[in-house]
Amino acid sequence: QTLIDIGGQDNKVIMIDDTGKRISFKMNRKCAAGTGAFLEEIANRLKIEIKQLNDLAGHSEHNIEIGSYCTVFTATEILAKIREGAAVADIVRGVFTSVIKRIEEMATLEGKIVMSGGVVAHNPVLVEMFVERIGLPIDVPPLPQLTGAFGAAFVDLPSFTPQFSAMIGIGVGIDYALLVVPRFRESQGTGASLDDSILTASRTAGRSVVLAGATVMIALLGLWA
Repeated sequence: QTLIDIGGQDNKVIMIDDTGKRISFKMNRKCAAGTGAFLEEIANRLKIEIKQLNDLAGHSEHNIEIGSYCTVFTATEILAKIREGAAVADIVRGVFTSVIKRIEEMATLEGKIVMSGGVVAHNPVLVEMFVERIGLPIDVPPLPQLTGAFGAAFVDLPSFTPQFSAMIGIGVGIDYALLVVPRFRESQGTGASLDDSILTASRTAGRSVVLAGATVMIALLGLWA
C-alpha cells in the first residue's frame, strides 16, 4: 500500500505492508518543488490567489507541459508561456501535472493508494488528474490536511504510557525518600524500637503518595503548557 503526502514544504511517499508496518519512506530533497510552497510561489507569479488554482485547473482545456521542477526555473518558464499567449488555466494545469510527475519520480506507486496533506485537501482536481494519469483509484480520507496529526497522536499514545509510569515511580520514590526515611531515622533517634520506628514511618506513606501524585500532576502540566 502507498501513502502520498503533499505538504507545504515537502512530499512524502510511504510504503506499508498489510499489517501497517512501514516498508519504505521517501521524501523530496531540500528543493520545495512540487509542494505547497511551490504552488504558492507559482500563484504569486501568476498574480492570483492560491485558492484559485484548483478551479483554474479544473476549467483548463489544454495541458501545457512544464519542463522545469525547480521553483525558480518553473517561474521563468511560466513567464515565457504567458508571453506566448498561453491561458492561465492551462498553465496551472501544467503545474499540477509537474507536481504529479515529481511524485512519480520518487517511488513506484502500487497497491492501494491514499493521498493526504494540505495540497490534496485544497486541490481535489490534482487528485483527479493523478487518477487519470496512473489509471489507479486513489483514496482521500476526510480532512486530509490533518491526517499526519491524527497519526502522530495515535502513535504517541503507547509511547507516553511508559513515560507516565516512570514519572509516577520517580515521584513516589523521591517522596518516599524525603518523607518516610527521615521519619524512620527520627524515630530511631528518640530511642524507639525497630518495630515502632517502622510503624511510625509507614504512617507517613499516605502523605508520601499524595505528594507524589501532586508532583506528577505538576510535571504533566509543565509538559502540556
